[in-house]
Amino acid sequence: MTAVKWVSIAGLLAALGRWPHPETYDVVVRFVVAAGATALMFQALRSKYYVVAAVFGALVLIYNPVAPLFGFSGEWESGLVVASAVPFVASLAWRKPRMESNA
Repeated sequence: MTAVKWVSIAGLLAALGRWPHPETYDVVVRFVVAAGATALMFQALRSKYYVVAAVFGALVLIYNPVAPLFGFSGEWESGLVVASAVPFVASLAWRKPRMESNA
């Protein structure tokens, strides 16, 4: 799961690095981020972190490669890409909840 997080972060940073002409690989970035967000959404649901699951669910909708909600061509979109990286970076600090012992 850590690899999924890092690949998603790398995809978002790559989109920022090529910002003057990111539309050349727009679909690849959308697919990588949407796939990573989907995996993390299901992990959050299994861990009962419903707010986190909702955040990653929103990222899945925003970066949907089939029906994109926005293009990567404007200035405000760069801020959206940076803001989208925050949940992935924050998820690197997740720890699995410890099982409570019955002793």
